[in-house]
Amino acid sequence: MPELTTYVAECAASGLAEDDLRDLHAALERTSARLTGAGQQVVYLRSSYLPEVERWAAVFLAEGPDAVRHVTHIAQLSSVAVHRVIELGVSSDRQAERIGHGAPVERSLS
Repeated sequence: MPELTTYVAECAASGLAEDDLRDLHAALERTSARLTGAGQQVVYLRSSYLPEVERWAAVFLAEGPDAVRHVTHIAQLSSVAVHRVIELGVSSDRQAERIGHGAPVERSLS
């Protein structure tokens, strides 16, 4: 299995209601699972909507950015930009530490 990298997909999204966001979340989960079942490794983790600036963003683990674009295209999102992510977390001594690419993935892809 190829090593998975963290990506963020983001786009302009105006006027999304909570029901729209729940539907989008479900569509991204189903689509990611279906594509992974077909051999294209991509896991949808979470998304956020910023209503004040009308932006939507989601976090994925994937074998490449094209897999993320494929998921968002099937979910009927347009003009989505996909970016590789270097994640930082806070360790117990309050120092920033790198997490993400190269870190263990605890999600099953099967």
